Amino acid sequence: MRPCRGFGIWVWLFTHGLRRGLYSCAASRLGAQDDGCVGAVPGVPRLAPRERARTWATRRVYSLRREFKGRMAEIEYMTRIRILTVTALVWMMVAMLTNPSAFGQAATTNGGTMPYKTGNPADWPKESDAVIAAPKNHKVLMENDHVRVLDVTIPPGEKEPLHSHRWPSVLYIISAGDFVDRDGEGHVILDTRTLKEPLKLPLTMWKEPEAPHSAENLSKTMTIHLIRVEIKK
Repeated sequence: MRPCRGFGIWVWLFTHGLRRGLYSCAASRLGAQDDGCVGAVPGVPRLAPRERARTWATRRVYSLRREFKGRMAEIEYMTRIRILTVTALVWMMVAMLTNPSAFGQAATTNGGTMPYKTGNPADWPKESDAVIAAPKNHKVLMENDHVRVLDVTIPPGEKEPLHSHRWPSVLYIISAGDFVDRDGEGHVILDTRTLKEPLKLPLTMWKEPEAPHSAENLSKTMTIHLIRVEIKK
C-alpha cells in the first residue's frame, strides 16, 4: 500500500523544509568556529561553514527518510499479515459450509461427538442472545444480513452467563483446557474431563442453533478462545 501522491507531496515539503532549517542552523553554528578548531587536519583544506552545513543537513535528511521508509514498510507488512490471516480464516469457514466432508464429520473429536442442546430458536427469549446476555465473552467482529462473526473468550476459572445462539454456526476453537457446559437448568451437557482423549486443537465443528447454555472454564492458566461464524441465511 503506497502512500497517495498528496501524502508524498506533504512528506517532500516536510523534508525539504527540514533540510533548509537544519542547513541554516548548522551554518550559523559552524560559522562561529574558526578553521583552527580541534579536529582540523593540518594541511587538509576545510570546507567553508556553509558547505559543511549543507553536507551535514543533507546526510541528516536522508537518514530521516530511511528511518521513515523503514517504519512505513514495517507497518505495511504487519497490516498485510493481519489481512491474510483473517482472509484465510474466512475462506476456511466458507469451505467448511460448502463442503463439510472435506473437514471430517462435524462436531467430532477423537473422543467422539461433542454433545450440545438445540431446539426451536423461537422458544428462546431474545434477551438470551449471546451478544446481549454475555457481551463480555462475545465480541462482534463482523455482521451483515448473511453472517455474524463472534470472537468468543472465557478467561481461566470464569463462567460465562447463560445465553443462546439462534442461528446455525461454524466454530473454530483455537485454544481450550478442560471445561463444563451446562444447560439452562444447570444440568451438565458436556464435561471434557470425561472424554476418552483430550481435544486436539485447533478444532472445527458445526452446530445447529444452540439452546441456552453456559460454559465454565476449569483451567487456571488457559483462556478458551474460539471464532464462531453464525449463519443467518
